[in-house]
Parts: sequence; structure tokens; C-alpha cells
Amino acid sequence: MEAMTGTMTVCIVLTAFTAFAATMVSNDGADRPEDFDWSLADDAKIVEDSYIWDIRSKVVSYMDRNGIQGMTATCGSSGMEDLTVSEGDTSGDPTVLRRMVSVSSDDGRTVPTVFEVRIWY
Repeated sequence: MEAMTGTMTVCIVLTAFTAFAATMVSNDGADRPEDFDWSLADDAKIVEDSYIWDIRSKVVSYMDRNGIQGMTATCGSSGMEDLTVSEGDTSGDPTVLRRMVSVSSDDGRTVPTVFEVRIWY
């Protein structure tokens, strides 16, 4: 009975330690924004089968507010050329976020578009 109690105590302590260690690792970027401001995707439109997305000033502003050293934003759809806006230092491993948004075209179509943001902290 004593051996079983000792084993259970060790298991509980190791479980608590593992949970604590996992929390410390996952909170490594706790000062980073929870989610990207996807309202930037609202500015995208399609004119003559090409993306128009003038967000450079908004990207720079977002980077300044959130302490980001580099950022690349891309929008694209199959059959159309991707449009990419890049600012700052983009070396190292980025955090990658993706979202699909419907973008209006000048000919009345609505095109499903993938927006990808790579952020370097």
C-alpha cells in the first residue's frame, strides 16, 4: 500500500511539473497580439483580374503599435497572381496566420481569396 501511495504521489508531482513546463513554453510570446487585425483584408479588391490592395501605411502602423520587426501580407486566389506587401526585417522564423475572405471584383464577381500574414517578432 505504501509503494502504491508513493507511486501515485510521484505521478501527481510529475503531471503538475509537465503542465507547468508546457504553460511556460506556450506563453513564450504572451506579449504578442492574440490575433491579427484582419480588417486589413477589407481594403482588397479586384480590378481587371488583378488584386489592388494598398495597405502599406496600415502595415507599418500595425507593426509600430505591436512591436513587430517585420511583416509580409499576401493575398491570392487560384488563377490570379498573388499580391504581396512586405515591410521591415523578415529574417528568422515567422508566425504565419491565414484567413479566407471573399473579395469583390469590378465585374460583379465575388472571389474567395486566401490572405496570409507572416509576422517576425
